[in-house]
Amino acid sequence: MAALVACSPPPNQPVLEVDAEFHDFGEVYLGETREHRFQLHNGGAQDLVIHDTRSSCGCAVVELSQSTIGPGETAELVTKVNVDRAQPNLEKTIRVFSNDPDQREMLLRFRLGVKELYQLDPEQLDFGHLVVGAEETRSLVLRPLESCEITGFSDQPGIAAVTWEKVGGTDPAEFEVAVTLRGDLSIGAHALQAEVLTDHSRQSRATIPLRVLIRPDVEVKPEDRLAFGALKSAEGGERKVSLSARGTTHKLILDRVDLVCSLNRGRDPESGQPVEFMTASTVSDESQRHHEVTVKVRPGAPAGPLFGRLDLRVRTERGGAAVYTLVLNGEVLE
Repeated sequence: MAALVACSPPPNQPVLEVDAEFHDFGEVYLGETREHRFQLHNGGAQDLVIHDTRSSCGCAVVELSQSTIGPGETAELVTKVNVDRAQPNLEKTIRVFSNDPDQREMLLRFRLGVKELYQLDPEQLDFGHLVVGAEETRSLVLRPLESCEITGFSDQPGIAAVTWEKVGGTDPAEFEVAVTLRGDLSIGAHALQAEVLTDHSRQSRATIPLRVLIRPDVEVKPEDRLAFGALKSAEGGERKVSLSARGTTHKLILDRVDLVCSLNRGRDPESGQPVEFMTASTVSDESQRHHEVTVKVRPGAPAGPLFGRLDLRVRTERGGAAVYTLVLNGEVLE
């Protein structure tokens, strides 16, 4: 056994010793499992009891071969690490609690560098905004740092299919990977991942992160900008936004209307009382498939640039919500 860290034990008490307080796992690939066994020795004359062990990293699973170690005996503290994101230098600790009266807590340390075998271009698939029910496909290039072949893909929530083909004549070979989303994703924002399987012995999976915002099938007019142009302060003005349900969307519920604008608040030039120079009101038909939002600039608004945004939060009878944002611009003249 290697030289132990602790000094010679006093009589009639347990003494916790370890073969090495630090272990370097070296470089590991993302998702690869590595194992190390710390040797815990009782150098005392009474039973050593390990009450608890705690790792500072969720990437490490710690298992003790036995919690009670007799005088002169040794137990193994098995430490398995598996990291799910690349980090060049990861240093963590394991705390060992025992009945050693001179060392109630022992601190062990380990280090590893985690690297990704696969490079993605782009690093994330962004599907943007999609209408509910749509099945869309996006592609990226997967570049292995070592030679390997793609053998398949694993089933993941929200992913309908993953296909691939070799591109270019590089060594190692590069792959164009196409990911198709399922058409039954619910309304709202989704952060998903596709997982490609390879025959590489140390990292057999490549994870492709992706994001998408699913919106109800709604027509918004105008789509993204509400232009007021030049308004006379004495006259004010108004603009309208319409929202109409399309396709299988039977009922459209306008939950909230938020107006943020440079003219939102001020004081009436005659009374001096606080006043909102820009307001938004809504009208809906009986079927709740159509809504109209009127944004008004009241007479007497102060001269100057008009800018801001209008946020319309809608949901359907099936649940899920989406926000449509329109940019406001214009100018109020004397």
